[in-house]
Amino acid sequence: MFGWFKKREQPARIASRIASHRSLEQIERNDAPPGETEKMVSIQQLCWLAGISAETIAHAKAEGRLEEEWAKYDLDRYKQFRAECIELADTITDEFYRAVVINYLVELCMKAADVDDARALIKHQEIKSFREDIVAKYPELVRPRISEIMLSGQSPRFRRAVAVHARTPLRPFS
Repeated sequence: MFGWFKKREQPARIASRIASHRSLEQIERNDAPPGETEKMVSIQQLCWLAGISAETIAHAKAEGRLEEEWAKYDLDRYKQFRAECIELADTITDEFYRAVVINYLVELCMKAADVDDARALIKHQEIKSFREDIVAKYPELVRPRISEIMLSGQSPRFRRAVAVHARTPLRPFS
């Protein structure tokens, strides 16, 4: 009679099992569609591989060296692995596994300092506890961008007029 209620409790129960086992490979889910666990583990491994390049990209961005050959190689590698992960993630139908995969992808984007892509992904996170965990780890995902604050004119600290005047060049003293 209350089958919909039992389905809603399921992700929380599974999340507690993952927390107690500390490993996805140790968990057996009888109710998961065939192949979903393997897809999720593949995505986890691809995200780990892409994360190596993502950290290099983040350092290159911070140092302004993204145009160098080694950085371009890592950027291409990162984009290729991320595209494979997203393509594979689109085939996952289980709500819990999709939520786990979204968190993997958000963490990957944050390693590469791709905050905009991570924000786009976090909007698709449907399980509240997973969303809260990732937001607690990366609070900048829910903060408004500085450009949004400046253009809105809503903030009493950063009025638009002040921001416009701050961007005008200083005139030399005569």
